[in-house]
Amino acid sequence: MNPPSVTVFVNGRAVTLPEGSTVAAAVASVTGFFRPRPGGSPHGPFCGMGYCGGCRLRVDGVLRLGCQTPLSPGLRVETDG
Repeated sequence: MNPPSVTVFVNGRAVTLPEGSTVAAAVASVTGFFRPRPGGSPHGPFCGMGYCGGCRLRVDGVLRLGCQTPLSPGLRVETDG
């Protein structure tokens, strides 16, 4: 039996993950990284607690922390990278 899933859109691409996953997990499954650091090197989620701000991105047009934002059906996520 498969667990319930949620489909969201990361940079226009549909991503389906288990219910209870975060926006950070959806982004990592598509791009493997968030926006580039100064100097151009990409990075993945860092602290996973919302403290560092490294997973900040736009969710339905609003800046949010990906590691602290649960998925809900139809979310539109945009990364800078």
